[in-house]
Amino acid sequence: MTEIIPVDLRYDSKALYNYFKQLSTQMLEDSSLTYKDEIKGFTGNSIRELKKWLKTKGIHASPRKDIIAYPDKEYSCIAEVIDQLGDMQIGVVNFFMQLAGEDVPLHGDYPYRKNCLLMLPIFYKEFQPTDAVTYYKNGGEYNITTPVIMDVMKQHGVKNITAARLMLHIELPEKSIHKLRKDNEEHTSSIWR
Repeated sequence: MTEIIPVDLRYDSKALYNYFKQLSTQMLEDSSLTYKDEIKGFTGNSIRELKKWLKTKGIHASPRKDIIAYPDKEYSCIAEVIDQLGDMQIGVVNFFMQLAGEDVPLHGDYPYRKNCLLMLPIFYKEFQPTDAVTYYKNGGEYNITTPVIMDVMKQHGVKNITAARLMLHIELPEKSIHKLRKDNEEHTSSIWR
């Protein structure tokens, strides 16, 4: 597994689900770019604006239909997860919902997020395990049913989304997947399985 690192974290799916249901949602395409200042010549702010700008450069980016919500990082069920990450730098934190049939084409997350992403699948009420597969270009395929850290710099997508799914995403922007894997081997964090 070169793109995914399984981790052992405690989290409360019911509490996360209930918190998500209280939040305002938006389309991923309307989200602000975290690292927009690192793109020379781009003056926009959102993922949608970046895709329009890229199109003028002859680069096509597929539309996304993901629905997201930004939680308060200090809200109890979110803070409980973040506290387990110790001294890891935390970036963008959001809930990510994908609907049945809304497969995600190959993409890289940068400049929205960079390096790594902690993914916590939330299974409660209408969100149950699915046959969805996160896959990498020229890489592995993974059915995410337990917490993992994934490489978001390498092109990846999601296929076979047969039912709606909900995840909590926590960006870990400081270290590459290779550095986190080395940390894993040295067991410098208590989250490694």
